[in-house]
Amino acid sequence: MTCTFFGHRNTRSADVREPLKKLLADLIENRNVTEFYVGCEGGFDQRCEAF
Repeated sequence: MTCTFFGHRNTRSADVREPLKKLLADLIENRNVTEFYVGCEGGFDQRCEAF
């Protein structure tokens, strides 16, 4: 299963850190996601890539 993330360049890391961490854990542990694609444009995408 594959998941893609495309966010907004003005997203503040502090605002999305914990919700994103919980979402990624759920996708991996409960939804069998094994591949992630990230747009690599802006703060949100960079935060996704960091995890």
